[in-house]
Amino acid sequence: MITGDTNTTIIIVVAAGIFVLFIFIRMVLSGQSKSVPTPKTRLEELTIAIQLNPEDDLAYFERGKYYMKIGKNKLAISDFRKARKLGNTDAERYLENLDPAYGNKQVVETVINELKTEDEEVKKYREQLEDYNKAINSNPQNAIAYVMRGVLKETHRDYSGAMDDFIKAIEIKPEYAEAYLHLAKLKIKRNEIPEACLHLKKAKELDCTRADSLIEKYCNNSKNPS
Repeated sequence: MITGDTNTTIIIVVAAGIFVLFIFIRMVLSGQSKSVPTPKTRLEELTIAIQLNPEDDLAYFERGKYYMKIGKNKLAISDFRKARKLGNTDAERYLENLDPAYGNKQVVETVINELKTEDEEVKKYREQLEDYNKAINSNPQNAIAYVMRGVLKETHRDYSGAMDDFIKAIEIKPEYAEAYLHLAKLKIKRNEIPEACLHLKKAKELDCTRADSLIEKYCNNSKNPS
């Protein structure tokens, strides 16, 4: 026979069991929510992965997606470009089938257009570069081709390559004023003013009047060579 005290004990035990079960469920759910990284946490993890391995195309690709999710589209574009340069071809395909959670249609179209525009610019640059390469290969003494190729490289921020071409043009044709002028402009861009002034004054000696304004601006003071 079950007494009143027994009933009370059973009720207490059941209530305690329910309370423990409730706490356990909350802990499990809490643990699950913590196991899903926030965009900020995931970005930090991917950034560390890239620092450890700068050639990790997948890390760039994944970080680009997270950048889009938090609205940093320029950073996303930069990462997608880097991923593709490292051989990852999924960026454009991913964007064309983008989950709405990562951005709206306008944002996606902007990113796709940015990537396509860069593709066209890179393709055009490579074609022009190849034309100059062919001209130089057919005539290694073509100073004009070296200068034109140097200008092209400088436009695309290959400053070291541009400088090599300008110097080569001067070696081939020491009286080529344009080569000195372009080399001087590049030196100015690199803040190498004394050397730039030497090249500008050489260009002026060779009757390049376009050097005059640059000499006036950068070279007519006591700190630069006379």
